[in-house]
Amino acid sequence: MSRNLKLFKNALTAKGYTLVNAFWQPIGGNVEMIGREGGWVVEYTCDGDLSDLILEYSADEVLKDIERLEKYAG
Repeated sequence: MSRNLKLFKNALTAKGYTLVNAFWQPIGGNVEMIGREGGWVVEYTCDGDLSDLILEYSADEVLKDIERLEKYAG
């Protein structure tokens, strides 16, 4: 597991969430009027049933998004 994946997993666990999947795609061009594609895709869940995504261009931005999550008391 890469350093960033460990950071994401630990940050989500501290908030009561579970990391389902995370991966990096190189940032590149996309079709007209849509913007750039790629970056971090982080899938997480709080109850093992429904999941949500964080989509950011940098690991720092992913960690900021995780910090903004409410703590899950489950």
